[in-house]
Amino acid sequence: MSLVCGERTRPQGYPYPSANKAGACLVSHEYLPSGAEHCHVLPFNPMSGRFHPLFLARDYDKCVVAKGKCRLDDPPKKYKPLFTVVDFSSIGFRTMFDSWIVHRIVHPVSALEYHGLLMFHAPDSGVVNISEQVALEPSITQEIARALGLKHPAHRGEDVIMSSDFVVTFERAGGRLERQAFSLKREQDITPRVLEKFAIEFAYWRSRKIILSFILDTKLPRQLIDNVELIMEFYDPDRLPCDRRVIDLVGKWIISHLVTKDALRNVCSQCDRTLGLARGTALAVTYHLTATRVIPLNLRTAFLPNAAPSLVVS
Repeated sequence: MSLVCGERTRPQGYPYPSANKAGACLVSHEYLPSGAEHCHVLPFNPMSGRFHPLFLARDYDKCVVAKGKCRLDDPPKKYKPLFTVVDFSSIGFRTMFDSWIVHRIVHPVSALEYHGLLMFHAPDSGVVNISEQVALEPSITQEIARALGLKHPAHRGEDVIMSSDFVVTFERAGGRLERQAFSLKREQDITPRVLEKFAIEFAYWRSRKIILSFILDTKLPRQLIDNVELIMEFYDPDRLPCDRRVIDLVGKWIISHLVTKDALRNVCSQCDRTLGLARGTALAVTYHLTATRVIPLNLRTAFLPNAAPSLVVS
């Protein structure tokens, strides 16, 4: 992966949670696109100080269906998100990167979403597909909002398309595939209105037998994220300063020395000296072999270069 840049009463019989049962959550990311062809894009809405592409619900067929966006059953490489980072002007963090899981450019539109994507790219995560910026069908979210007695997200009286940050597919034991939706939220942005919107989003995915989980920014596995960010540049073997023969030699040498209590950086330096390699080669190769799951190092306990291999093996 390379870097490119109040209580409500639920109507009887309705399987939706009341708003006050939504749980702890954070406000959704809000951005303004510079424009979207043939779609009504509403002006800046200052919620949480950021922007959001407020596509109108009445434009769903034109903006989403007709353009082949947010089709979860498409091959991972062909998935199209509701919006991308180039659809709006940047006022701070903006990035996109080439994912080694879905083999296409993915579009996190905030630092929080970027960190979430790194978490899902951990080699032992079991993730086989990621869909970002997933539009929710307005006719369903509007029905749910009415059933819950909640106001549907709108701008100046017109309903807008709701979206979820990610839908992730995990490969479970026996090869069983399981989809799960995620909403990443900042803890400081919790409001009663956010809880209401979460209730709508949660009910939407439950109607599709998909679990929606909230991930708070304060609960992210920071060490894991830092380590995935470190190794991601070395996933592609073409970015390594050596050929496949050297990769195999280094891999065998490192695996045979995983019992040491010395820091990984020192072990790799010794490997360079022993094999007569340029300084830093073995460490780069070890990052590559970790990213590709050849060497199953635990990325959750310590910053990888400073960790003793005997402590980081899964």
